[in-house]
Amino acid sequence: MTPIRPTRIVIADDHRVVLAGLVALFSDEDDMEVAGTATSGAQVIRLVEQVLPDVLVLDVDMPGEGVTGILKTLARHAPRTRIVVFSGMPEQQYGESVARFGAHGFVDKSALPQVLVEAVRGAAQGRYFFGGSAATQPPEPSVGTGDVPRFTSREMQVFLRLAHGNRVTDIAGELGVSLVTVSTHRKSVLAKLGVSNNSELTRQAVRNGFIA
Repeated sequence: MTPIRPTRIVIADDHRVVLAGLVALFSDEDDMEVAGTATSGAQVIRLVEQVLPDVLVLDVDMPGEGVTGILKTLARHAPRTRIVVFSGMPEQQYGESVARFGAHGFVDKSALPQVLVEAVRGAAQGRYFFGGSAATQPPEPSVGTGDVPRFTSREMQVFLRLAHGNRVTDIAGELGVSLVTVSTHRKSVLAKLGVSNNSELTRQAVRNGFIA
């Protein structure tokens, strides 16, 4: 009997402790193998284009290229790779957006490890995983998202870093963009939240579950 080829997985997360844990998790599965890891947006795009894995497990907040840009690029250059987004941020903010750009699943980082394993296994078989359950079709667009505004992926990167107290200069350096770009995104984020300063922004982030 011809052995079944294991599902090849690339894992992308900028937190190395999380990355190591995910490598160990999938390495314990007989039907899966880790084909590589990445810690930035640019790195994950290059790696996926090179190894063409069956599934990419992608953190939603990677340094450099935002999640939307990664999804768009890989849809063109690695269309057969299914993508499961693994995030500590609320699915109500990102789930529908990543599904629209081609992701096959969204798993919260507070979920049990086996939930992520099953989401990846399902994605490899063409199924979707949103809202904590598997499905054969992507989720239907929702009517609204409550108190959470719709940010672009770059706005979300700036928003989270501001909420954690990072300075504009530090954010620009980490994301590899200009001070003007970060300031423009900050202005847009404040307007969407309906607040006027970083302290109010942080309170909104806590209230909506983006930070503890």
